[in-house]
Amino acid sequence: LSRSLGLLQFLVNILIFWLFVYIDIIIHEFGHAIAGWIVRFPIPKITIGFGQNLFKYKFKNTTLVVNKGMQGGLTYPGTMSPKFLRLRYFFFTLGGVGLQIISLILVSIILGIVEYLDYGFFLNNNIISTIISFFFVSNLLLIVINLIPFQVNLVGIPMPNDGLVLLTIFFMKPERIQEILLSGQILEGMDYLEEKEFSKAQEIHKSLSAQ
Repeated sequence: LSRSLGLLQFLVNILIFWLFVYIDIIIHEFGHAIAGWIVRFPIPKITIGFGQNLFKYKFKNTTLVVNKGMQGGLTYPGTMSPKFLRLRYFFFTLGGVGLQIISLILVSIILGIVEYLDYGFFLNNNIISTIISFFFVSNLLLIVINLIPFQVNLVGIPMPNDGLVLLTIFFMKPERIQEILLSGQILEGMDYLEEKEFSKAQEIHKSLSAQ
């Protein structure tokens, strides 16, 4: 019986941990989106997870897509102005881990207030303490993974991850900056095809061909 309870507790802990990973992905992607809106990047799509689509929701010019898989997420800007692009793209990229760090600070402040008002509250509540620790561990893990610089292949388009962009954006050649601009347009065009807005997709195709 004790083994069964131990196994059940282990499985529940794994489930809670992965739930927080999913929440962390949402925080991360919305961090990118908020940073993008601040620097006036159009954000056509925010994707949470990959694989089978669960639901879509469109607000203003942005479509939120939530998928079943928890392999990550993607928030990308559409057609961008080249003005101050390096600085703006740096801020946009930093937004993901930035909002995660802000969420950790806010939760820490709330925990400090609770502990101040009710000393020993978390010591006497093991379940709550475990859940909170999962939130911190999963968040920190995702921050570290995103800051490790490496290249990813997204639908056949090679793109730097957050860490690689933050490390190299101010040293990129103009040609590489242009690739970033074009990648946003390509992904925007694919979205239009997916939504069967063929005229808009054709306009982007003509723009890319001209460039």
